[in-house]
Amino acid sequence: MILTGQGPIYMGTYDPINGKAASGFLTGVTAIGCANSEFSTSFTRSTKKIKETCSGNKLDYAEIETEKAAEVTLTMIDVDKKTLGAALSGTLSAVAGSTVTAEELPTMAVGETVSLKYTDVSAVVITDSTGAPLTLVENTDYVVTSAAHGLVSFINVGTYVQPFKAAYTYAAQGNITAFTAASVERGLLYQGINTHDGLKYKLVIPRISFGLDGSINWISSEESPVTLKGSMLYVPEYANDLVQGPFMRMAGALVA
Repeated sequence: MILTGQGPIYMGTYDPINGKAASGFLTGVTAIGCANSEFSTSFTRSTKKIKETCSGNKLDYAEIETEKAAEVTLTMIDVDKKTLGAALSGTLSAVAGSTVTAEELPTMAVGETVSLKYTDVSAVVITDSTGAPLTLVENTDYVVTSAAHGLVSFINVGTYVQPFKAAYTYAAQGNITAFTAASVERGLLYQGINTHDGLKYKLVIPRISFGLDGSINWISSEESPVTLKGSMLYVPEYANDLVQGPFMRMAGALVA
Protein backbone atom coordinates (compact mmCIF):
# COMPACT_ATOMS: atom_id res chain seq x y z
CA MET A 1 0.00 0.00 0.00
CA ILE A 2 1.22 3.46 -0.93
CA LEU A 3 -0.56 6.02 1.23
CA THR A 4 -1.09 9.61 0.14
CA GLY A 5 -4.00 10.62 2.31
CA GLN A 6 -6.41 13.52 2.10
CA GLY A 7 -9.85 14.20 3.52
CA PRO A 8 -11.89 16.18 6.04
CA ILE A 9 -11.37 15.86 9.78
CA TYR A 10 -14.15 16.13 12.34
CA MET A 11 -13.71 16.90 16.03
CA GLY A 12 -16.08 16.04 18.87
CA THR A 13 -16.25 15.28 22.56
CA TYR A 14 -16.33 11.75 23.96
CA ASP A 15 -19.66 11.10 25.69
CA PRO A 16 -20.44 7.43 26.48
CA ILE A 17 -23.93 8.35 27.72
CA ASN A 18 -25.28 10.64 25.01
CA GLY A 19 -23.05 9.56 22.15
CA LYS A 20 -23.67 6.62 19.84
CA ALA A 21 -21.35 3.71 19.24
CA ALA A 22 -21.53 4.30 15.49
CA SER A 23 -19.81 7.68 15.86
CA GLY A 24 -17.30 6.59 18.49
CA PHE A 25 -19.48 7.89 21.33
CA LEU A 26 -18.70 11.44 20.17
CA THR A 27 -21.09 14.37 20.52
CA GLY A 28 -20.89 17.90 19.12
CA VAL A 29 -19.08 16.57 16.05
CA THR A 30 -18.14 19.38 13.64
CA ALA A 31 -15.69 19.69 10.77
CA ILE A 32 -12.47 21.59 11.35
CA GLY A 33 -10.86 23.69 8.62
CA CYS A 34 -9.78 22.03 5.37
CA ALA A 35 -6.21 23.40 5.26
CA ASN A 36 -4.31 20.87 7.39
CA SER A 37 -0.64 20.04 6.90
CA GLU A 38 -0.38 17.05 9.26
CA PHE A 39 -2.58 14.48 10.91
CA SER A 40 -0.39 11.69 12.24
CA THR A 41 -0.36 8.98 14.86
CA SER A 42 2.74 7.56 16.52
CA PHE A 43 3.01 4.47 18.69
CA THR A 44 5.58 3.58 21.34
CA ARG A 45 6.22 0.36 23.21
CA SER A 46 8.31 -0.13 26.35
CA THR A 47 9.70 -3.50 27.36
CA LYS A 48 11.67 -5.15 30.11
CA LYS A 49 14.23 -7.85 29.40
CA ILE A 50 14.43 -11.02 31.48
CA LYS A 51 17.89 -12.54 31.75
CA GLU A 52 18.59 -16.26 31.91
CA THR A 53 20.63 -17.69 34.74
CA CYS A 54 21.74 -21.07 33.38
CA SER A 55 24.62 -20.21 31.08
CA GLY A 56 26.43 -17.84 33.39
CA ASN A 57 26.39 -15.18 30.66
CA LYS A 58 23.13 -13.42 31.62
CA LEU A 59 21.73 -13.68 28.12
CA ASP A 60 18.34 -12.34 27.08
CA TYR A 61 15.77 -14.99 27.90
CA ALA A 62 12.47 -13.19 27.43
CA GLU A 63 10.98 -9.78 26.92
CA ILE A 64 7.99 -8.43 28.84
CA GLU A 65 5.92 -5.58 27.48
CA THR A 66 5.56 -2.95 30.23
CA GLU A 67 3.78 -0.11 28.43
CA LYS A 68 2.13 0.88 25.17
CA ALA A 69 1.22 4.44 24.21
CA ALA A 70 0.01 6.36 21.18
CA GLU A 71 0.11 10.04 20.31
CA VAL A 72 -1.78 12.17 17.80
CA THR A 73 -0.43 15.26 16.07
CA LEU A 74 -2.74 17.61 14.19
CA THR A 75 -1.33 20.69 12.45
CA MET A 76 -3.90 23.11 11.08
CA ILE A 77 -3.52 26.11 8.80
CA ASP A 78 -7.23 26.97 8.80
CA VAL A 79 -8.37 27.01 12.44
CA ASP A 80 -12.00 27.44 13.50
CA LYS A 81 -12.87 29.26 16.72
CA LYS A 82 -13.82 26.11 18.65
CA THR A 83 -10.51 24.47 17.83
CA LEU A 84 -8.60 27.65 18.64
CA GLY A 85 -10.28 27.65 22.04
CA ALA A 86 -9.13 24.06 22.55
CA ALA A 87 -5.59 24.95 21.47
CA LEU A 88 -5.49 27.68 24.11
CA SER A 89 -6.85 25.30 26.78
CA GLY A 90 -9.64 27.81 27.03
CA THR A 91 -13.35 28.34 27.11
CA LEU A 92 -15.10 29.74 24.04
CA SER A 93 -18.23 31.74 24.78
CA ALA A 94 -20.60 34.00 22.88
CA VAL A 95 -21.06 37.49 24.32
CA ALA A 96 -24.37 39.13 23.50
CA GLY A 97 -24.29 42.78 22.49
CA SER A 98 -25.21 45.24 25.22
CA THR A 99 -24.20 48.54 26.85
CA VAL A 100 -21.74 49.59 29.54
CA THR A 101 -22.64 52.60 31.65
CA ALA A 102 -19.64 53.27 33.91
CA GLU A 103 -16.52 51.20 33.20
CA GLU A 104 -13.83 52.62 35.47
CA LEU A 105 -10.52 53.27 33.71
CA PRO A 106 -7.03 53.30 35.22
CA THR A 107 -5.33 56.65 35.82
CA MET A 108 -4.55 58.01 32.36
CA ALA A 109 -1.92 60.43 31.07
CA VAL A 110 -1.72 62.28 27.77
CA GLY A 111 -0.62 59.91 25.01
CA GLU A 112 -1.73 56.76 26.81
CA THR A 113 -4.26 54.27 25.44
CA VAL A 114 -6.77 52.17 27.35
CA SER A 115 -8.30 48.88 26.21
CA LEU A 116 -11.99 48.72 27.00
CA LYS A 117 -13.40 45.46 28.33
CA TYR A 118 -15.30 44.74 25.10
CA THR A 119 -14.57 45.11 21.40
CA ASP A 120 -16.60 46.40 18.43
CA VAL A 121 -17.74 49.44 20.42
CA SER A 122 -19.75 52.51 19.46
CA ALA A 123 -21.15 55.69 21.06
CA VAL A 124 -18.21 55.97 23.45
CA VAL A 125 -18.67 58.67 26.12
CA ILE A 126 -16.01 59.41 28.74
CA THR A 127 -16.84 61.20 32.00
CA ASP A 128 -14.73 62.13 35.00
CA SER A 129 -15.24 61.65 38.75
CA THR A 130 -16.29 65.17 39.67
CA GLY A 131 -19.32 65.31 42.00
CA ALA A 132 -21.41 66.32 39.00
CA PRO A 133 -19.41 64.39 36.38
CA LEU A 134 -17.93 66.37 33.52
CA THR A 135 -18.04 64.89 30.03
CA LEU A 136 -14.79 64.78 28.09
CA VAL A 137 -14.92 65.99 24.49
CA GLU A 138 -14.22 63.39 21.82
CA ASN A 139 -11.36 64.34 19.46
CA THR A 140 -10.36 67.09 21.89
CA ASP A 141 -9.77 65.16 25.11
CA TYR A 142 -9.81 61.60 23.76
CA VAL A 143 -10.05 59.74 20.49
CA VAL A 144 -11.45 56.29 19.75
CA THR A 145 -8.31 54.82 18.21
CA SER A 146 -10.02 51.61 17.11
CA ALA A 147 -13.70 50.93 17.67
CA ALA A 148 -13.24 47.37 16.42
CA HIS A 149 -10.62 46.70 19.09
CA GLY A 150 -12.14 48.85 21.84
CA LEU A 151 -9.13 51.18 22.13
CA VAL A 152 -9.33 54.77 23.39
CA SER A 153 -6.38 57.21 23.50
CA PHE A 154 -6.20 60.36 25.60
CA ILE A 155 -4.91 63.61 24.12
CA ASN A 156 -5.84 65.91 27.02
CA VAL A 157 -6.62 65.21 30.67
CA GLY A 158 -6.66 68.88 31.76
CA THR A 159 -8.08 69.42 35.23
CA TYR A 160 -10.55 66.56 34.99
CA VAL A 161 -10.86 64.40 38.11
CA GLN A 162 -9.79 60.82 37.59
CA PRO A 163 -10.59 57.95 37.40
CA PHE A 164 -12.42 58.39 34.12
CA LYS A 165 -15.46 56.27 33.38
CA ALA A 166 -16.51 54.95 29.99
CA ALA A 167 -20.02 54.38 28.69
CA TYR A 168 -20.49 52.66 25.36
CA THR A 169 -22.39 50.10 23.33
CA TYR A 170 -20.78 46.89 22.10
CA ALA A 171 -21.85 44.40 19.46
CA ALA A 172 -22.23 40.64 19.86
CA GLN A 173 -18.83 38.96 19.89
CA GLY A 174 -16.94 35.78 20.69
CA ASN A 175 -14.57 35.40 23.62
CA ILE A 176 -11.87 32.89 24.54
CA THR A 177 -10.38 32.85 28.03
CA ALA A 178 -7.12 30.89 27.86
CA PHE A 179 -6.18 28.23 30.43
CA THR A 180 -9.63 28.13 31.98
CA ALA A 181 -10.59 24.63 30.79
CA ALA A 182 -9.88 21.87 33.30
CA SER A 183 -8.73 19.62 30.46
CA VAL A 184 -8.91 19.55 26.69
CA GLU A 185 -10.07 16.12 25.62
CA ARG A 186 -11.38 15.61 22.10
CA GLY A 187 -12.14 12.80 19.69
CA LEU A 188 -11.41 12.77 15.97
CA LEU A 189 -13.15 11.32 12.93
CA TYR A 190 -11.15 11.28 9.72
CA GLN A 191 -12.89 10.75 6.39
CA GLY A 192 -9.84 9.67 4.42
CA ILE A 193 -9.22 8.98 0.78
CA ASN A 194 -5.99 7.57 -0.58
CA THR A 195 -5.28 9.76 -3.61
CA HIS A 196 -2.85 7.14 -4.93
CA ASP A 197 -5.57 4.57 -5.64
CA GLY A 198 -8.84 6.29 -4.72
CA LEU A 199 -9.66 3.89 -1.88
CA LYS A 200 -11.58 5.38 1.04
CA TYR A 201 -11.15 4.72 4.73
CA LYS A 202 -12.17 6.09 8.13
CA LEU A 203 -10.21 6.66 11.32
CA VAL A 204 -11.99 7.02 14.66
CA ILE A 205 -10.06 8.09 17.77
CA PRO A 206 -12.58 8.66 20.57
CA ARG A 207 -10.33 10.14 23.26
CA ILE A 208 -7.24 12.35 22.89
CA SER A 209 -5.79 14.51 25.65
CA PHE A 210 -4.87 17.46 23.46
CA GLY A 211 -2.59 20.42 24.12
CA LEU A 212 -0.95 23.14 22.07
CA ASP A 213 2.40 21.93 20.73
CA GLY A 214 4.70 24.85 20.02
CA SER A 215 3.63 28.44 19.53
CA ILE A 216 1.08 30.53 17.65
CA ASN A 217 2.71 33.34 15.70
CA TRP A 218 0.23 36.23 15.92
CA ILE A 219 2.32 38.48 13.64
CA SER A 220 3.42 36.82 10.43
CA SER A 221 3.79 37.53 6.72
CA GLU A 222 2.87 33.90 6.05
CA GLU A 223 0.23 31.53 7.33
CA SER A 224 0.66 30.60 11.00
CA PRO A 225 -0.02 26.93 11.73
CA VAL A 226 -1.55 25.72 14.97
CA THR A 227 -0.46 22.28 16.19
CA LEU A 228 -2.31 20.15 18.69
CA LYS A 229 -0.60 17.11 20.16
CA GLY A 230 -1.75 14.62 22.73
CA SER A 231 -2.01 11.06 23.93
CA MET A 232 -4.73 8.62 22.95
CA LEU A 233 -6.66 7.58 26.03
CA TYR A 234 -8.12 4.18 26.82
CA VAL A 235 -11.87 3.72 26.25
CA PRO A 236 -13.17 1.04 28.64
CA GLU A 237 -16.54 0.84 26.83
CA TYR A 238 -14.69 -0.55 23.81
CA ALA A 239 -12.36 -2.90 25.69
CA ASN A 240 -13.99 -6.01 24.24
CA ASP A 241 -15.34 -4.47 21.04
CA LEU A 242 -13.48 -6.11 18.15
CA VAL A 243 -14.87 -3.56 15.67
CA GLN A 244 -14.02 -0.30 17.43
CA GLY A 245 -11.22 -1.23 19.81
CA PRO A 246 -10.31 0.76 22.93
CA PHE A 247 -7.97 3.28 21.25
CA MET A 248 -8.37 3.73 17.52
CA ARG A 249 -10.28 2.22 14.64
CA MET A 250 -9.35 2.18 10.95
CA ALA A 251 -11.98 0.83 8.57
CA GLY A 252 -12.93 0.97 4.90
CA ALA A 253 -11.92 -0.12 1.44
CA LEU A 254 -8.26 0.72 2.00
CA VAL A 255 -7.91 -2.13 4.47
CA ALA A 256 -10.51 -4.48 2.97
